[in-house]
Amino acid sequence: MKTMVRILTALLLSIVLIAPQASAERRTSGNRGSHRSEAQASRPGNNKHHNGNARPSKNNGKHRPENNRPNNYNKKHPGNHGFDRPSGNRHHGNSGFGRPTANKDNGNHYGHYKAPKHHHRPPMMKPPHRPHRPVPRPWHRPVRPHYWRPAPHAPLLSTMLGVAFGTALNLTINQLVNNGYNVSGYNSNTVYLVDVNQAGYLWPDATFYYNNGYLDRSEFFYTSPYPDTYRYSMLYNSFTNSYGMPVNVVNTPAAMSATWFAPDRGYITLQYGNGKLVSVPGRFVTTLTVGI
Repeated sequence: MKTMVRILTALLLSIVLIAPQASAERRTSGNRGSHRSEAQASRPGNNKHHNGNARPSKNNGKHRPENNRPNNYNKKHPGNHGFDRPSGNRHHGNSGFGRPTANKDNGNHYGHYKAPKHHHRPPMMKPPHRPHRPVPRPWHRPVRPHYWRPAPHAPLLSTMLGVAFGTALNLTINQLVNNGYNVSGYNSNTVYLVDVNQAGYLWPDATFYYNNGYLDRSEFFYTSPYPDTYRYSMLYNSFTNSYGMPVNVVNTPAAMSATWFAPDRGYITLQYGNGKLVSVPGRFVTTLTVGI
């Protein structure tokens, strides 16, 4: 009996001693995975995902200065963007509108941008010799009579050959050339043209005159070696239909002339006479003058 009691006591003792060790082993083995993950998480250079935190840079923890970040203005120099791209004008066609913003350090904002070149015209381009071109003579603008009234629906006379009266000489030449007219020469107050269509007729010579640098009168010339009043008569009738009866009318055996006024400042003067009056002897000249 005593022997059985001893055996049972030894068994119970063994069970009591073994149970805590097994429980400790289970606890230890269950936490190995969490300890390993924590160790891996704390290991440097192994954080591929930082829950929105910025990844450490390769500059040993040094942060990039705020002034050197793209699209960040230079705080030391207000108004200077710190890069050579003009603000608001990223696309510059050949249109010339979009001018780059000023930059005192570098006028070439784009690597391919070049400032437009301004070609200055020479002060004079003498026209070729034309034996039947009348020589310019003194001219006085006709004065409207106090009784004059514009005809109903009379057209205005603000432009000539597509160029507005009052246009500067250089701009006039550019517009005439762009419109297909043949500019044969010019000087500081005169532009010469050849073979110009105006008022339904071809004029071998035409001249634009400038007052203080601005266009204010144009003349068209037609000459013939014999008396020929046909063009004068046809234009006289045409202008009378458009502007009413002329004023300042002259009818003599040596010369004829008539003047019409438009509702604006424009006027028309039609002349015919012997070429001696305009230094073209042996010719008869019809002259159409239009101005403001």
